[in-house]
Amino acid sequence: PPAAELTHDAPPKAYLPDGLSGILDAFIAVSEGLDLKAMLRRIVRAAADVVDAEYGALGVLDGRGGLAEFVYVGIDEATRRALGPLPSGHGLVGLLIKHPQVLRLADLTKHPASIGFPPGHPPMHSFIGAPIMVREKVFGNLYLTEKRGGGEFTETDELMLRALASAAGSSRWNARLFAEVRERERWLLATAEIRMAMLSGGSVTDALELITQ
Repeated sequence: PPAAELTHDAPPKAYLPDGLSGILDAFIAVSEGLDLKAMLRRIVRAAADVVDAEYGALGVLDGRGGLAEFVYVGIDEATRRALGPLPSGHGLVGLLIKHPQVLRLADLTKHPASIGFPPGHPPMHSFIGAPIMVREKVFGNLYLTEKRGGGEFTETDELMLRALASAAGSSRWNARLFAEVRERERWLLATAEIRMAMLSGGSVTDALELITQ
């Protein structure tokens, strides 16, 4: 922008290219929390915001060709209950499980892998999906549908979704490491308590009770 438009009160990100400020906000949002459930929902919300999608979902793989979890945004609970069971790994959801790569479609209903929607399902046409990799293994897939304002998802949307998926993979790995560290801390505290009880002359029964606890 011209120098005259720059003021000390203007936030720096206001001058970032379209979409870039959104992806930066998404990176921050994804990296803030370490609780897995909250993080998954935050990732989906951030992905939908970044590519301006009406609906978003994240399917976590179960290691057997299906889904262990399916977290979604954009559909209210009443509609969700009326639709029946959550997706389990068929159609386009299953396609990304078998072939984990970015997929961008103008109309998902015309794709050969599409199996249609149950009665009462919101209409969905434009689609973009991307895998989330954790240490070179697929953790899950992001699915975004219905570009707000109509039209298709763009190449820029694809680039931003790739970047967010990469950040999400790193956050998932950090959350796992954090959980492992906490577990090791609990083990160390527990063994220290048992050792102290034994060294202080406690009975075998006391030690066994402490171990069980």
